[in-house]
Amino acid sequence: MDKFPFSSASAEAIFGSHFVQPENGPQSEDGSVYDPHLDAVDFPSYKENVYSYIYDNLAMIVLNSNYWYTPSAKAVSMIGGNPSGYIMDNQIKWLSTTINQFEQDRNIDHIVVTVNTPVFPTGNNSNSGMWYGGNNAVRPMVAADKVSKGIIERRDELLDLLVNRSSKTKIILSTDEHGYSRLAIHPDLALYPEGYRGKKIKLNRSLVQVTCGLSGQVSERLMDFPWSGFIEKTSSQPAVVFIQVTGKQVLLRAINPRTQEEIEEFNIR
Repeated sequence: MDKFPFSSASAEAIFGSHFVQPENGPQSEDGSVYDPHLDAVDFPSYKENVYSYIYDNLAMIVLNSNYWYTPSAKAVSMIGGNPSGYIMDNQIKWLSTTINQFEQDRNIDHIVVTVNTPVFPTGNNSNSGMWYGGNNAVRPMVAADKVSKGIIERRDELLDLLVNRSSKTKIILSTDEHGYSRLAIHPDLALYPEGYRGKKIKLNRSLVQVTCGLSGQVSERLMDFPWSGFIEKTSSQPAVVFIQVTGKQVLLRAINPRTQEEIEEFNIR
């Protein structure tokens, strides 16, 4: 959980003090519709933990899905904060602006978005990622008030930006789950739990989600998700993912760094 004072003791501040990253992201969630004190700084900084950079014809966007973090959805309802996986308002607005800029840049052919928590969990925890068992009631609470949009609504806004409003976004890179997986995101993917009553979106093209987070104990047991049938590769091996870009072509390679064994090689269309 983020500690006070946010300017020096939050996870965001500590991360920024240990690494040197671009400083072109949003400032914070101050000034958002749920900011309780518009004349004061109430939220941690996004400095050096949300940003973008360009390498030749590829643009990388780094998001923070553990911003203003509270360890569990249950704890959020008692003490406030943000559940893991939820991208808050100012960050999603910045992402929209950044995606639009890269879409209009003729020198950029590919966009890769990296975010800690998977958009679609593929491992052994259904109460994680941007899913929480499909419970849209999960959302941040600011100054004892829940924000207007739940985790599924915000996930759908993210998907709309990366899939429907972007033609260049090719890969979503995530970690968090202890395992390697590759999921095909496409228009036929089942997005919702049975009986979901909220507004639904329709995806208009395909991209790939790659999850690689093997710093902890790996579970061989996989949960059953609506999209489980579209998980095209899983592995419990330690993995390092390489993205090789040659002009319009993108090649993804996953390699076991201990044995040098190739886990998979996949061409991104």
